[in-house]
Order: sequence, then C-alpha cells, then structure tokens
Amino acid sequence: MSLNKPYRYAIYFAGEPQSELWTLGTQWLGRCSMGAEVPGFARINPLNREWRWKMTQHPRRYGWHATLKAPFRLKKDLSVETLLAELQQLSHELTVFELPLLEVKRLKNFLALAPLENQRGIEKIAAAAQQCVEHLSPCAESLTASEIAYRNESRLSEREQVLLQQWGYPYVKELYQFHFTLSDGLDTSSALEIHELTHAAKAWFDFAQPLRFDRIALFVEESKGQDFKFLTDFVIPQ
Repeated sequence: MSLNKPYRYAIYFAGEPQSELWTLGTQWLGRCSMGAEVPGFARINPLNREWRWKMTQHPRRYGWHATLKAPFRLKKDLSVETLLAELQQLSHELTVFELPLLEVKRLKNFLALAPLENQRGIEKIAAAAQQCVEHLSPCAESLTASEIAYRNESRLSEREQVLLQQWGYPYVKELYQFHFTLSDGLDTSSALEIHELTHAAKAWFDFAQPLRFDRIALFVEESKGQDFKFLTDFVIPQ
C-alpha cells in the first residue's frame, strides 16, 4: 500500500487492541490511539477529574503503550513500505514469551505500570527492546543538534549522553526499563496527591496476568506535535 510519510514513528508494545489492559489503559488516559471513543474518561475516586486529566497529558499524547523503540524520523530516502517490510521481518526474528508481572510504582518522577523486582522475563523484554532498536536503527534519521540539546535539558548522565548519540535515545541497553507511563512528572504534586493517584491506579489496574509479549505495534505522529496514532501491529509467529 502507498502511504504518506508521517513526521515520526514509534515501536511499542501495546498488547492486543481491545484487550483488558488496552481498555483499562485507554480509559485511564482518556484517549484511544485507534480513534475509538473512550466512554466518560473513567471516573476514579477520590481523584479530581480535571486534575487527573492534567496529570495524564503527556502519556495521553503518546497513547497507551510501553516503548520498544522511541519515536524517530524515517530516513528521507526510505519509504513507509520499506519500514513496514522491516517490521514484518523483525516480528519473525522475535520470540513469544511471558512478560514479568506488573505493578503500579513510581519510576523517577512519574507513575508507571512496570515489572515487579527480580521477575522472570525482565531480561527477555529488555533484550527484545534492544533487538527492535538495533534492527530499526539503520532506518532512523540521525538526531538534529536541537533534538540532542532538548534531550540534554533533562541533565543526562555521561552514559545516557553516549547512548543518546549512539541510538537516538538515552534509555536503552542496560538503562532500558519496560513500563507503561501513567502520569506526567510528579515534582510539583503534594505527597497527598501522589498517594491518592498511586492508590487509584493500583485499584484501577486489576487485570489478568501474566501478559504475553506476542506482537509489536507501529504508532505514528502524523505531524509535529500531534497525538500518536496506532497504525498497525505485527504478530510474532508462534
């Protein structure tokens, strides 16, 4: 098929569309990346609805997902069809496995759904993510000086800066953490607000586990600053 080239692409694990976790995640964020209506932006007591909408602004734009390869621009001489072919090949090189058990926890300054400590499968998902990064790296345009400067505003460590230069993203290889982002930064939130948000998230994300890593999803940012949309996924053969 012939497709217009969006501004950026991202490779995510989002699970099966319309699955239990997908439904819980899209309702928590208040947006479905497939364009479906999200009924009533789930009212989760005791949280103030407007405050929670504000606190999920950043993850809502990127859609419900766990990052495998962070957003990137496709090289100018490559077509969307080429990227799709590479993803199809990649899906046949990956293997299906059970993900580690997930829990709501704080990662750095935000809330996330992430693996419990010392769980089987953590190394497998990190290896799968790096496989995605390395396989698709030749398709990605190098970061511009302004993009690197923007990343460095986060005060990256020396190792993070090296990974950023090498792979276009600082949190890869040994610094990779599989997670679904649940909130914006919590720096300006009170201890009570963080407690209530965490309590609400733990109560909300009650779903059947373990999940299976059995597909990768392609999301697109059609133009700079727009919300990321689900384009398609690639099921990993059994």
